[in-house]
Amino acid sequence: MAVNGERREQDDIRSLVSNYYRSFRSPSFQTVCRYYIPTSGVVSYLALSVNVMNPNWISSAAYKRSTTDFLLFGAIVGSGTYLYNRRVLTQAPTLNRVLYSGVGSVLFSFGSVLAWAIMRTYVSRSNALCTAVGLVLGSFFLGTCGHFLAFVDARTACDNTEDHAE
Repeated sequence: MAVNGERREQDDIRSLVSNYYRSFRSPSFQTVCRYYIPTSGVVSYLALSVNVMNPNWISSAAYKRSTTDFLLFGAIVGSGTYLYNRRVLTQAPTLNRVLYSGVGSVLFSFGSVLAWAIMRTYVSRSNALCTAVGLVLGSFFLGTCGHFLAFVDARTACDNTEDHAE
């Protein structure tokens, strides 16, 4: 009886590990641009939210500015790549796709930094609370923008199938 329970447990662990590795996509230029760079941008964006809301999380003053710049750059590149690969921009000329995704990612990132900086003045001086508020706001911004882009992409797909002879 114990042997069957151990085998089931081992099979469950193998299944869990197998599913975990299947969730990773094989590295190709397309998956790097469509999956890995935007994912690293999300990580940079959330780390940036913590960095802005809780500036004390980096102990050395010498690294504070370079860390913020690095995280901001990662967030801009990640969100720009994500926007560039959205369905709504596929019909645009390449130069316009680059411009639209670049401007959108810069506005999103700097707008978020501004919102976090303003929220920082209204939240108590508790570092833990500031960190939590930063992560919640960052997740909210990411989720809301993701849902908005999915809505726009869905409308774009509908608009492409309809004849707009007005």
